[in-house]
Amino acid sequence: MDSIVSVMKKVAEKEVQKIYTTELGIVTSVFPHASESDKDNYECSIQLKNKKQPDGSDFELRKVPLLTQHLGLVNIPKVGDLVLVTFIGGNLNAPVIIGRLYNDEDRPPINQEQEFLLQHNLEEGGSLKIDAEGVITLTSKNEQNVITVKDEEIATATDKASVTVKGGDITLKNEQCQVVLSGSNITIEKGSCKITIAGDGITLDAGGSNVTVKSTGAIKIGDATTDSVDVGGKSPEKAVADGDQIILSSHTHVGNLGAPCAIMVPTDKINSIQAKARNTKVG
Repeated sequence: MDSIVSVMKKVAEKEVQKIYTTELGIVTSVFPHASESDKDNYECSIQLKNKKQPDGSDFELRKVPLLTQHLGLVNIPKVGDLVLVTFIGGNLNAPVIIGRLYNDEDRPPINQEQEFLLQHNLEEGGSLKIDAEGVITLTSKNEQNVITVKDEEIATATDKASVTVKGGDITLKNEQCQVVLSGSNITIEKGSCKITIAGDGITLDAGGSNVTVKSTGAIKIGDATTDSVDVGGKSPEKAVADGDQIILSSHTHVGNLGAPCAIMVPTDKINSIQAKARNTKVG
């Protein structure tokens, strides 16, 4: 009868002669080279899934090197990940981790055909997606901040505001208003109110809202060739009070050279109480 020593020797010889190809393993610890002072070199310890020690205990390989697709790229597995291990020359003592596998517990993120998706964490994590049309989408961990890049458009959006650049146009929006820069025009909108600044002038559309103009300086409505209204501004301590007189003036003739005369001729006089009755706000 063979002794225990001889039996163990035969088992060892059989293991040495056996050629290993690939095995599944579970990551038990990681060594990512976390600082300049450590000697770790992007390795993992793994427990082989389908192999046991002669005594029935788990078979663990210590500090197995990890394959990388590019020198400078790192993304070490986490403890518990399912990995695929190959053995150089079929030697059990020369293992290399060549990849990770999804399984019933670690399902892949939702994805489509011809789509590239990089998600930092399966449970919750920021993601980078390039779809079949080449549109790039960068999403934050909470999924409320998104950057989208198309051929002619870049958009940045949060849950409360957005900025879109399309061609030479820029649109800024929040929950209540928006500003659009298009060509030489600037448009500001809030509800039914709209201000448009164009190359040929400025348009103010207040819809059904009141318009209030305040200034400590002079306010002039009109131009040099048409009737105009001048309202003299005052410093805050001399603001118009009830009963103060307001003079409305306009041009009445043309000067010798055909240009409007600079002299303003009074055409009407009202007090501040009358101005309020006309829904005119001054000061």
